Amino acid sequence: MMEFSTRQIFNDSHPELLKNIKFDCNVKLAYRQDPSNLHWITDDNGSSCICEHFPSEEKLANLKASYKNAFELIIIADDELTAQNINSLIYSARLLCYPDVNFTEHHLLEVSTSNQFIASGGNFSKEFKQGEISDRMILACLIASRASNKNLQYALEKYKYSLHLDWFTSHSASPMYGKKFYTDVRENTSHINSIYAFLCAYTIIEELGLDIRSSAKNPRFIRGTNEWNSVVLNDIVKRLNDVKISAEDTIPWLIRGEPSPMYDEIKPQFTNKAEWYNPDNNVFDLELTIYEAIHYCSYIRNYFIAHKTNDIVKYINPYDIHNMQDLARRLILSTLGVWDIMLDKVIKID
Repeated sequence: MMEFSTRQIFNDSHPELLKNIKFDCNVKLAYRQDPSNLHWITDDNGSSCICEHFPSEEKLANLKASYKNAFELIIIADDELTAQNINSLIYSARLLCYPDVNFTEHHLLEVSTSNQFIASGGNFSKEFKQGEISDRMILACLIASRASNKNLQYALEKYKYSLHLDWFTSHSASPMYGKKFYTDVRENTSHINSIYAFLCAYTIIEELGLDIRSSAKNPRFIRGTNEWNSVVLNDIVKRLNDVKISAEDTIPWLIRGEPSPMYDEIKPQFTNKAEWYNPDNNVFDLELTIYEAIHYCSYIRNYFIAHKTNDIVKYINPYDIHNMQDLARRLILSTLGVWDIMLDKVIKID
């Protein structure tokens, strides 16, 4: 088997847990101390610091006396293609832990080649420097292994691709910021990015088998009313229950600034206001059940963007994209059995 340097740097008090994470494709995970000496763990709680440049001998000695090296993730596989697929999957899983596409995804190097690079005094700042040290690497690797073993790799890849088209962090979604992002009509290029960011994330619902299944003969709602058809509702609730999402579980649906004309078109309209609803701060957020959110997303997909581009698409804004991506994220994490782990912050490796 071959060992590959990922240049994915992390801090964790129990990095040895990586060795217990199993992949069906004969891949093993390992770690080593960060060979660049650019990343340091500064206390027992995992706080970290990053050097701007490779430290001098004197500074390196001081760092080693005061701190611990961060770790680099190593992938052990039969061939480079398999290792690269797992590396990409782990990167996608890191985004599920916290969506921030500023994380750097490197192409793999064989450890022997990496060691030659180190010995030759290569440009460490370029090759190893991270925007920040990952503090969720064990969880990301667990997510990646479960996705690989359940054949859900493409769901994670789609999530990553959607974020690279249009995204913002969960922190920026806080209602304390009100309308942080521009929601008025943007240029046509932005419309296309929005369409494909939304569509790509929506297909994750289908990958997971959690789409709402209705038809002309078996409509989603009783004709002439806003009441769910019990056959359709019971079907989606059962499939959600199978991934440990209850009928009562909710998710925030962000609407910042006056609701756009798109919301006049969505039928039916759900009106359960979020507890932080505050028009004075441009926060018109709703709190939807998971199946209501799936309906909203499928309505936008089916009627506005899946076929000939509807003129209403110009009103889709960053918050609508975030809503779709956040729903996809919740469904993936629940399907992989890690949503509760993220809430409890306790990782157990089977």
